[in-house]
Amino acid sequence: MTELTKKSKTPYFLFGVFVLPLLIAVAMYSLRDHLTFSTPTAHGELVHPAQPITTLQLVAGEQVFDLESMQGKWNYLIYVDKTCDLICETALFKIRQAALATGREISRVQYFLAIAEGASVDVGITRRHPKLQQGQLQVLNLESPEMKAQLLHAGDVLLVDPNGNIMMRYDDQATSKGMLKDVKKLLKLSNIG
Repeated sequence: MTELTKKSKTPYFLFGVFVLPLLIAVAMYSLRDHLTFSTPTAHGELVHPAQPITTLQLVAGEQVFDLESMQGKWNYLIYVDKTCDLICETALFKIRQAALATGREISRVQYFLAIAEGASVDVGITRRHPKLQQGQLQVLNLESPEMKAQLLHAGDVLLVDPNGNIMMRYDDQATSKGMLKDVKKLLKLSNIG
């Protein structure tokens, strides 16, 4: 009787091991639009598709920062159109805190302040943010010119990957803790910078 019981359970076992997972996968695939999975964990606005920067030039006296200056590192870019006001200062503080909190990965992160022509910036900023690289924005061209107006808002922070693609945008409501979580995740997953 036990041999008969074993034989009668074998088809159920084979069905459970081989066919049932396949049926579950097909059902999940066909219902993918109706199933809710975990929400995205990005704290900034994901720029999709990523916007490649074709030309960048920031001039600070004799020093010129261009696209090559950004290669190989994750970059935070803040745009100032008139003056570096409280929102701009807060954004600088947030990205400095996020960059410092990356710990041993800090050499893979840098941040830039792109100052529009005619904008004024307090000279004390360089004292408060010694690792900040700033310059007069001479040229910033994206592969998609119409995206430039959508992405460049005063006080917003752009996260640029080591290949020069704008990946994320943070508004003034973003927190340094959220920026840190995003960049740590990107540093962990990235092999390029």
